[in-house]
Amino acid sequence: MGRDTHRVLVVVVFLVLSVVTVLVGVTYSRYRSVGPELLVNGDFSRGLEDWRVSGPSGAIAVEPPRTVRLQAADPEHFTGLTQPFHDPGRFELLELSGTIRTEAVVAGKEAWHKARLILSSFDQEGAWMPGAHLVVALEGNHPWKRYATVFPVIPEAEELRVSMQLARVSGKAWVRDLSLREAVEKPLYVFLQAGAFGLWGVFLVWLMVPLVVACPRNLLRGALVVSMLLVLSGTLLPGSYRRVVERDMTEAYQATTSPEASVAETETLGRPDRVVVWDRIRNAGKAGHFVLYGLLAMSLAAAFPARPRKTLMLELGMMGGATELLQFFIEGRTPLVGDWLLDLAGAGAGLGLVTVWRRATSPTAGTA
Repeated sequence: MGRDTHRVLVVVVFLVLSVVTVLVGVTYSRYRSVGPELLVNGDFSRGLEDWRVSGPSGAIAVEPPRTVRLQAADPEHFTGLTQPFHDPGRFELLELSGTIRTEAVVAGKEAWHKARLILSSFDQEGAWMPGAHLVVALEGNHPWKRYATVFPVIPEAEELRVSMQLARVSGKAWVRDLSLREAVEKPLYVFLQAGAFGLWGVFLVWLMVPLVVACPRNLLRGALVVSMLLVLSGTLLPGSYRRVVERDMTEAYQATTSPEASVAETETLGRPDRVVVWDRIRNAGKAGHFVLYGLLAMSLAAAFPARPRKTLMLELGMMGGATELLQFFIEGRTPLVGDWLLDLAGAGAGLGLVTVWRRATSPTAGTA
């Protein structure tokens, strides 16, 4: 088989696996909800009974049929309704869902200043615990739609708080049919997960192992292997382990001063400085995509100086796509086009740096 034919075959297999993975990941729900409803008056049949309400007078009102309207004219105000849920440790997974509509919501200066439905975790001292908490964050106009997210319960959490917010924004939001229920994994999912990892694993071996074997020097081969392992560990780390790392880093590097926060925000989020630091740590993690693929690209370019840059970018792009799509089947992870584009940007930057370095150190550099 010629080199060009082999490359076309690899691309075709990649595209077929990608389409199948996306179809399964988007159409098949990993979890199903079970057991009784855990929220009290989640359908608002008794108005705002059992809900803590915060915001200016008249900012929150019940409208028929069994719908709550949140309205904010001043983005400096924090408007929301919250219900605590105690003793969450008896569950492993919980699904929070709600049907929401927004109108003219103008986002604030922070990323979380939007119309949001969240499930926050708190420790025994009432401090917010870093972890996944967002069901949806909206700005602008959105028609009625049901949103749902399954959250793993942090074992140390003493209390959860369901909150629908206009978090320092202006605009209106309507919410109905809020629900919190236990979730369990569907039995079929285990087989789908095993099949996905098996097929993509074979593909990655087929794609990358020949490059490792063909590497001309042991030092470069070692750098290539280490770069690949770093990429795989960074992109395929389960969400539960990632949350532990993020939580430890947040607690170790908390900001020395807290940003301004209303009483309602403090009640909902606990210590705002933890929220800010956790956000910064997660954003910094995005840079990992760029850096890791930059290192991998540099290793490949150093090992195969005669290999066309387009070919290297194609191979790195397929590796990035494979690891990103596998996140459909990794607990607590979500594949994102933006992360894959960061992978490509890092790869391009790495190849560019090697090209510049070679030109600068070439014996003919600087000669007319």
